[in-house]
Amino acid sequence: MTSVVPKGIILPLMPFLDDQLNYDFPAVEHHVDSAIRKGVTGIFVLTTCGQQGSFSLDENKELSQVVKETVAERVPVYV
Repeated sequence: MTSVVPKGIILPLMPFLDDQLNYDFPAVEHHVDSAIRKGVTGIFVLTTCGQQGSFSLDENKELSQVVKETVAERVPVYV
């Protein structure tokens, strides 16, 4: 097994919610893209505020996929 030590600024993603308390994917995409343009070197998904426990596994997988697609291999994504 290879060990990787993250370097730089790793953003713990705060998932944005819409008015119906669902993940707000456009807001997440904007935030992730903006953070990368400003210099973050990685994104942690599903790590803050315990919100992921309020969503189904499928919803959390969808959030992770949206982040991965938005990142487009520019920085590592940690789930």
